[in-house]
Amino acid sequence: MKRLCYILLTALMMLMIIACNNRESKTDEHDTLTWEEQSYPFNRECNMDLLMAIPDHGIKSGSERFFTPDYYALLQEAWAVPSDGIGEIGSDEWLYYFISGNAGWDTNFEYRCVDRVLEDGFCKEVFELKQFGEWRRHCLTTVNRDSCWLIYDFDSTRVKMQDYIERQREYFQSKAWQNYLAPILAANDEYSQQARERIKEVNRWLKL
Repeated sequence: MKRLCYILLTALMMLMIIACNNRESKTDEHDTLTWEEQSYPFNRECNMDLLMAIPDHGIKSGSERFFTPDYYALLQEAWAVPSDGIGEIGSDEWLYYFISGNAGWDTNFEYRCVDRVLEDGFCKEVFELKQFGEWRRHCLTTVNRDSCWLIYDFDSTRVKMQDYIERQREYFQSKAWQNYLAPILAANDEYSQQARERIKEVNRWLKL
């Protein structure tokens, strides 16, 4: 009888140990899933809204909720810079092709992740999109704000926009801008009228 009790007690202890180990394994697995899959479910389906918010020939209406406030403010400031081209392509052309290139935006793209780094609330995702038969590589940096992932930077355009705004402000106050305008204004044609309107636009912008 004592031997039977000992066997039953041993079996019960073994079952308890196995149950505890299983529970710990499940907890560890759940923790991993919480960070990798629940905290940042980055895949083609979950990332579509973020990708579609990226500017393409202009800032998209209603897209501000997908960006951090400071990055969205930079987008608005960069697009507010007057063009320095009169009757020709200006320095602002690069703003129109954030993601699409000259071919335009094709929503029927293929998506593949190349690399992903999660650190200190930021996620840096290097990915490729196949549009019109060509793969293009991009880098999207998002940040976790109030349990929501927002676009913090895209293809290093955060720095590019800051440099562009500062560079254009200096250019519009330089002799080079005056030299560019001089022959256009002297022609007294449709482009000279455009130049006069652009001068007013630039002066208003410089006062902001």
